[in-house]
Amino acid sequence: FNSFFILLQRKNFKDIKVTDIIREAQCSRATFYTHYSHKNDLLEDIIQQLFKEMITAYRSTYVQKTMIDIQKLTDEPLNLLHHFKHFGEHYQLLLSDKLQIDFRARLQKVLVQLYIEDFELQATQTECKVNDSLLERYCGYGLAGLIVDWIEDDFPIEPDAFSEELVKVFRYLLVTARV
Repeated sequence: FNSFFILLQRKNFKDIKVTDIIREAQCSRATFYTHYSHKNDLLEDIIQQLFKEMITAYRSTYVQKTMIDIQKLTDEPLNLLHHFKHFGEHYQLLLSDKLQIDFRARLQKVLVQLYIEDFELQATQTECKVNDSLLERYCGYGLAGLIVDWIEDDFPIEPDAFSEELVKVFRYLLVTARV
């Protein structure tokens, strides 16, 4: 994986050959083809591994909870943000124009889907009832968009400070979330 990202720093994905990958990784062609049929399979495996780790980080702060009082949140998105910062260069390359896939849309889709699947939200404004599904998608896309911007802007604030700002947004919009 690291060899792939080293190459992606220097070349567009379409210009990377399997020969480049095996040379950079110092492995044999047979080893590569034992695991992958094509460089696209390697890319897909990398994305799936990142998403798997992202989901684990995302869910780690509420794995034991059934209800979250949004007004008492402190730093719940912090583990997720640390994941993105830790793999920052990888995400930045995948979000760049070096690929022929729309990684931004895939990342947002995974984040939004997690948000929708994992939470039932209650808005702060009780006098005007909002469609629950619409509210969940609105919050999911908002969170995903803010995170993608943060990554693309090269992490202008540290994860701790960004987490605090996200919590303020959650508090402004929401009262509780059922997990």
